[in-house]
Amino acid sequence: ADRLRRSLATFKKHGNVSEFRTLFMKGMHKNGYDTEFAERCFSQIEGFGSYGFPESHAASFALLVYASSWLKCHHPGIFACALLNSQPMGFYAPAQIVRDASEHGVEIRPVDINASTWDNIMEADGKGGLALRLGFRQIKSMREEEATWIAAARGNGYLSVEDVWRRAGLQPRQLRTLAEADTFASLDISRRDALWAAAAIASEKPLPLFSGDMDGEGILEPLANLPKMSLGEEVVEDYVSMRLTLRAHPMAFLRHKLTPGTKPIEFESNCTSSVEKYPGGAPYGAGAEPPKRLTDAKGTMRTDVWGEVGDPVKTRRHTRT
Repeated sequence: ADRLRRSLATFKKHGNVSEFRTLFMKGMHKNGYDTEFAERCFSQIEGFGSYGFPESHAASFALLVYASSWLKCHHPGIFACALLNSQPMGFYAPAQIVRDASEHGVEIRPVDINASTWDNIMEADGKGGLALRLGFRQIKSMREEEATWIAAARGNGYLSVEDVWRRAGLQPRQLRTLAEADTFASLDISRRDALWAAAAIASEKPLPLFSGDMDGEGILEPLANLPKMSLGEEVVEDYVSMRLTLRAHPMAFLRHKLTPGTKPIEFESNCTSSVEKYPGGAPYGAGAEPPKRLTDAKGTMRTDVWGEVGDPVKTRRHTRT
């Protein structure tokens, strides 16, 4: 009996209770039940075995869903922060999580050399609320060990790219990674200026004699009048370095080039037919495909492309979910 119970609680596509059929039938006959009744009982048990696992776990899963929904509704910033710190999860990308939190009124603050830690954190916004500060973990190729060094040597704050090199002992490669992520913006050092300063540092580590704060000392590099990056270039570099941006949505730079008649995702919810949704014709798939998420500045639309049978296109729209 215990083995049968365990088989019912095991997640398998077709269950594995069939191996108990002979024992079950013998037991039923021994207790005076006829074959037809025994067959019917076992068929019910066998049917339950095909979905017993999700059924038995429904309550615990429902509790997780309820708690998550409550947290997202009442504390969207904390919810987003937890999701970002749990990446990769294989569901929504960090860019989607950040944009959704912003649309729910959460103030998102960028990765900052003088404010960020390894993890994303919640910090006071100065208005009695909380803001989400992005952490160094959002930067591609950044390691937790390096973020720990930065935080430990920060003191009252860094003053320049060279200051980070001297006090935190980061290599030029790591400084370039920080510069590419625009982490020096709060020091009024642009992304290009920070990269220029990082490139001027040739030594891997500073000598101990020069590891402290020394105004006027250090590497002297001629000032360069670097051209200012356009908003589009900034967005591209944000995605290259962090896979997300707090600036404009990428579609904002392409919308004027789209085919006339192309509609934003917010238009989809008011459509009544696939012809209206897709003026050029509904797309067809050659077989079963996993759902695809299409995202623009107005929301996210999940699109399922089916095979030859049934409606070729099934769309589900989620805005600010």
